[in-house]
Amino acid sequence: MKVRQSNMELLRIFAMFLVLLVHADFFSLGAPTASDCVNAPVDSSLKVFFEAISIACVDIFVCLSGWFGIRPSLKGFSNFVFQCLFWLIGLYIFTLVIGTSSLSKEGLMGCFALTKLNWFIKAYILLYILAPVLNAFVENASQKDFRNVLIAFFTFEFIYGWIFCGSTQHIQSGYSTISFIGLYLLARYVRLYQPRISLKSKRFYIAALCIAPICVTAAYITPSLLGIKTTGLGSIWISYISPYCIAFSMFMVLVFSKIQIQSKLINWIAASSFAVFLIHTNPNTLWHFKDFFIALYKATNSFEYWIYTFMILILIFVTAIVIDQIRIIAWKYLWQIIESKYND
Repeated sequence: MKVRQSNMELLRIFAMFLVLLVHADFFSLGAPTASDCVNAPVDSSLKVFFEAISIACVDIFVCLSGWFGIRPSLKGFSNFVFQCLFWLIGLYIFTLVIGTSSLSKEGLMGCFALTKLNWFIKAYILLYILAPVLNAFVENASQKDFRNVLIAFFTFEFIYGWIFCGSTQHIQSGYSTISFIGLYLLARYVRLYQPRISLKSKRFYIAALCIAPICVTAAYITPSLLGIKTTGLGSIWISYISPYCIAFSMFMVLVFSKIQIQSKLINWIAASSFAVFLIHTNPNTLWHFKDFFIALYKATNSFEYWIYTFMILILIFVTAIVIDQIRIIAWKYLWQIIESKYND
């Protein structure tokens, strides 16, 4: 059994925390308007800055899959599906008991991700299904062909999915398996062929990761302060498929790949990190999550909001990790039964 690389598992943990943060920011509070930037520049700047960092959450997670390569197996796929069902069904039952949800057709459909919510689960499952095809391409294509496919893919995605985002439906601004395929292949290419940009020092990547969100924030806020009633110059970068977000995600992967660390605790936490996503994006908890942070924002000033928010997000993170241990125990027991019947 391969020992998990704790440096990359630490990045997986960080990516899951960013998922919480992105949902406590623009998803809950909304993006600052031009008037917000003028009347409350500090508050708006903090919102944009944290969004500029946390928007990379999904791309980082998918890039990690590409960095290592998905090796599909019945056990691995079953484990992923079981974890999703554990949280989808479990939270629905829990919210039924405490009275915050009601028994309904839509509620039952949500237990199996059959509603418009939980888009990530469905997009990632399809990526998992397509992984053998993608891996075959990676293994058989020449470096030149691989590079040309990436250039063509991202050129198409940037034009039709990012700049003219309303011109196509299948990219959906990054909320799709199509965008996941590009990220997966990009990370595989960087890992295998190590282009020059991937050979920089940790200091280079850290500097870029610190400066880039500040630049995005400035691009978002400054026009309004100058009397230009638009936030488009900055908001265009806050997208899963913007060059900024993709580069930021790859730089995060590269800087963590250069960290030397091995920790059983980190690996243990990372094994349950996806539960952090599942506990708050559940159809029965997501809107309560959003309403809570809207109420918190209205009851505090800007600095207080972010202090309390980070404390609450850490609490949610820890809660998800602890509860997920039940799922792990149940899965081990269930897989033993499946294996014994299969071997018989």
